[in-house]
Amino acid sequence: MGWICALPIELAAAQKMLDEEHDHLEHNLNDNDENLYVLGSIGEHNVAIVCLPGRIGNNPATAVAMQMRATFKRLRFGLMVGIGGGVPTASDIRLGDVVVSKPDKTFAGVVQYDFGKDTPSGFERTGSLNAPPSTLLHAMARVQANDLIGRSKVSEYIAKLGGDFQRSMAGPDVLFEAVYDHEGGKTCDTCNPDRKKARQPRDLGKDVVVHYGTIASGNKVIKDAFERDKLDAELGGVLCFEMEAAGLMNSFPCLVVRGICDYADSHKNKKWQPYAAGAAAAYAKEVLLVIPPAQVAKTRTAEDAMQSGPPVQNTSRPVRLPSPVVSPAYGLQASGHSTTSSSSMSTSQKRKGGKKNSKVASEWSPAEDKKLLSVVQTTNPCKWERVAESIDNRSAWACQKRYEKVVGNIHT
Repeated sequence: MGWICALPIELAAAQKMLDEEHDHLEHNLNDNDENLYVLGSIGEHNVAIVCLPGRIGNNPATAVAMQMRATFKRLRFGLMVGIGGGVPTASDIRLGDVVVSKPDKTFAGVVQYDFGKDTPSGFERTGSLNAPPSTLLHAMARVQANDLIGRSKVSEYIAKLGGDFQRSMAGPDVLFEAVYDHEGGKTCDTCNPDRKKARQPRDLGKDVVVHYGTIASGNKVIKDAFERDKLDAELGGVLCFEMEAAGLMNSFPCLVVRGICDYADSHKNKKWQPYAAGAAAAYAKEVLLVIPPAQVAKTRTAEDAMQSGPPVQNTSRPVRLPSPVVSPAYGLQASGHSTTSSSSMSTSQKRKGGKKNSKVASEWSPAEDKKLLSVVQTTNPCKWERVAESIDNRSAWACQKRYEKVVGNIHT
């Protein structure tokens, strides 16, 4: 199973959830997978954990997940685990709560709120994203049931984290009025206490509250209560905002788990991040432990699931990428793909746009695909001219279109 996180604090929490940590993965020098994995096990499941390389957002998440999927050929599905900004308007969401992606209303668990087109009547969101795999949805239901009958061990797993991950280290849970902006500084010590929003106190016996529904994902940090509530209303009610899930759902079958560390407003700070990351990791562990290993063995690999679908809206076929030779326990095997590709361009192609259409009709090799994903990780995806400089004989336009096809995230 794959476990993806975006921040070092999330990686630390994930590592603490392992029952056993295994030796590091030795990469094949000819492979283009630049991810660094933490390998281990939770219960009877082998788990590969990876953290984004210092860049957050949907595009880096896609690149990391695609490389993980190519390397671990027997990987069945994954978890995107970390922190998020809660939306306190509809649900009684508090700091330290856990939010989990679940199909609800018109969305399949995650919605990309900033993808679409500008029209004369305003911004129009387009496309849709895949739902979590059925195995993970069944596991989620099992965890919900365990919580209802008092068998949840999430709080127990959090307690074992210790140190900065403890609830007592996070400080008070304060929600300010949406119209009141932060006064300045790294904390809210100088903010007016009279502008706090009154809420009913939580049941002291309930350490972790889990919410299920739609997670809003985009490429920008939401740090404004007005913008938060506006998007929440436009989308028909979401539980939290984050920046990676939309880059995964159509290229990596997974469940998204977020610990709430702030309210996506101007009072946003990092004090609650360790506890929120620990709570999300604890919930993720509980999900894995209710899945029988035999059920995992019957599940299609992530590679097969992405190639054979049926996806929610994607009609492209992600290419099969090469992988290194390492331990079969994690589902890795030797690659036998060709790396040749044609560089010819027909007369008709030249007439239709010259370099813009160069090599578009020719096949991209697996090596080129992996190099493209690697370059996108370290280059602003909007600067496709810079990306093309690293890909031989490929135009910026061709690189952009190929990237959209590979990640399986084409919107109409």
